Amino acid sequence: MVDRKKEIKKWLIDHELNFVELGEVYGCSKQAAYNYLVNLKTCPPKFVELCREYGIPEHLLPYPTKPKGQLLAENKRLRRELAWCWSKLEQFGTHPGEAIR
Repeated sequence: MVDRKKEIKKWLIDHELNFVELGEVYGCSKQAAYNYLVNLKTCPPKFVELCREYGIPEHLLPYPTKPKGQLLAENKRLRRELAWCWSKLEQFGTHPGEAIR
């Protein structure tokens, strides 16, 4: 298994890139850029996009994730849609938890 921390640090050194520069371009501190790239498994999609633009290999990047507020809003919308679907099924005599035939 590849040690992502070592590999990303080596890649940055080999390509004369550093966390200060990434942080400045993204608009965060060098510590935040370091955490996004080295310590965390997920980070903002725009940061991942920036890293791709700099040529950082995909296998070294953390997974992009949406902000918590956006995820909560999406969850709420999907729950409303599910409730609507269940209400329509109940109109036809199917109740939540029953197998649909």
